[in-house]
Amino acid sequence: MGLFSPAQLVGYIALVLGITAFLQKSDDRLKFFNATQGLFYALHFVLLGNLPASTSSLTSSLRSFLALRYRSWVLGTVMLCANVGLVRHSPEPGPAGCPSSVPALRPLRFLR
Repeated sequence: MGLFSPAQLVGYIALVLGITAFLQKSDDRLKFFNATQGLFYALHFVLLGNLPASTSSLTSSLRSFLALRYRSWVLGTVMLCANVGLVRHSPEPGPAGCPSSVPALRPLRFLR
């Protein structure tokens, strides 16, 4: 894969969106750029063939978009459960050693 392959170009756009997000002074603008970044990372991971990472990025993006409109602990709990569910039902690491969709929650696999 070259430095200018389609997957890398989408990844570069996601990186710029992430940097832009954390330069924002407004919480709503931060959430918007963060959510948009998640969409680009999801596409990036699809192009790389890493579907668990793409699913995790989409979930994160959805959480950020929903946080723009709603402020609820119930919504936060639902999103947390969705992330845990992704880990529990994600496939084992692929032949390239790709990690689970949410590496920080990987120890929760013992709940199976």
